[in-house]
Amino acid sequence: MRTVRAARDEMFVLPQPLLLLLANTPALDVSPTLPPRWSHELLLYGICALSLPHEAFQAEITSSKFSGLLQPVLFAIILRIMAANLLWMDLEMTGLDPVQDKILEVATIATDFNFTPLARYQAAVKADPAFMKQRMVGEFWDKNDATRQALITVSGSDQAKPTEQVETELVNFVKQYFDLTQPIYLAGNSIHQDRKFIERAWPELNALLNYRMLDVSAWKIIFENRGRKFTSLDMHRAMSDIEGSINELKYYLEKVTL
Repeated sequence: MRTVRAARDEMFVLPQPLLLLLANTPALDVSPTLPPRWSHELLLYGICALSLPHEAFQAEITSSKFSGLLQPVLFAIILRIMAANLLWMDLEMTGLDPVQDKILEVATIATDFNFTPLARYQAAVKADPAFMKQRMVGEFWDKNDATRQALITVSGSDQAKPTEQVETELVNFVKQYFDLTQPIYLAGNSIHQDRKFIERAWPELNALLNYRMLDVSAWKIIFENRGRKFTSLDMHRAMSDIEGSINELKYYLEKVTL
C-alpha cells in the first residue's frame, strides 16, 4: 500500500495546477500561529494524501507527525479540497408519523459522488421513556424487540442529547464538510420519510438541503422487479442502516453500464 511519505516523494508527478497552487498559496488562515513554511508543508502533505484510499489516508493522518495540535489543521486543509456532495442519513423513530412520533437516533455519512466517506456523525436524541413505550408498539416492533429495547435505553440515557442540540450539531457538520454554494443532496433508503421528520423537527438543517434527494429505494424497486435483490442486515440502527444503503447503491451501480 502506498503511504503519504511515498506520495510526497513523487511530487514531480502532481498536475501543474496543483504545483502552482502550492507556489502561490499564502500562509493559511486555519491556524494563524503557524509559520508560512509549516502551512505550505501541510498543504503539500494534504494534496499528496488525496492519492491514497480513504482508509489509508485516515490511518496515515492519525499516526503521522502531524498528530495532536496540527492534525485538525491538516483536516481543515483537506476539507477545503474535498468537499462532500451527498449527505447520507438514517433516522430511527418511534414510528412513521412525523406529527405524533419522535426521532430517537440519527446517523449521517458525508460522501462524494464516488461514495467515499469523508466524515460521520451520529447521536441519540433524548426522549421520554414512557412516550417511547407508548408509541413503539405493533407488529414491526414486536418482531424487532431487541432494537426497540436498545433505542429506548439509549434515548432515555444521559448520553442522549436534546433534539435542538442535535440539529445544531448537524447544521455545523454540514457547514464544515460541504460547500454551501453547491447543492447538498440528502441520500438514503426511503429518504422521503426521513425528510418529513427533518422538515418538522430540524427546519434549520432542512433549509440547507436541496429539494432533490437520492433515494436508494427507487433503485431497489427496479432491480427487485428484474430478479436482482440486495441482501441487507436490516439492523434498524441508524449508522449500520446508512452504511447498508451506501453499499446497496454500489451493488446496483455495479450492474449498470454508463
